[in-house]
Amino acid sequence: PEANRAIGRCCHGEIKDLTHWTALANACHEAHIALKINTVVSKLNLQEDLLPLYRACRPQRIKLLKMHLVENVNEEARLWDITDSEFSAFCERHEFANRPVRESEGSMENSYLMVDPSGTVLLNDHGVYKAYGSCLTESFSEIACRLPLDSVKYVARYGGEVGA
Repeated sequence: PEANRAIGRCCHGEIKDLTHWTALANACHEAHIALKINTVVSKLNLQEDLLPLYRACRPQRIKLLKMHLVENVNEEARLWDITDSEFSAFCERHEFANRPVRESEGSMENSYLMVDPSGTVLLNDHGVYKAYGSCLTESFSEIACRLPLDSVKYVARYGGEVGA
């Protein structure tokens, strides 16, 4: 609970417990919705044992991501940064959970995009999130043509063919 509060993972100030997340996961399974759990690893949760969560929720996929600093986004998180060896140790402790996929900082650059709540398409372009357009004013296809997406990294992260 303390780590979740420090990370900001609370709902209206309330920390949800394992029972809550298990119930949500079961609802996903019953509705035939594939469940993936992403875990961003930082100093705040580096010592946590998330195997009980992963076992209880039975996700189809688990992704472990090393926290990284992004210019103009989270410089204040520098205190929570971890080394590559600390990240590897965390991953090794959680290796028994569905063969988690590991993602280091560099793997996300130019291969990870987001659409924020206002419809803006953002891409981690060499460590800086840049806006490339808004889905409210143009089609996603038009925006995608401008993205400096690294197709090799993208395929490595998601599998399959680019454009599939």
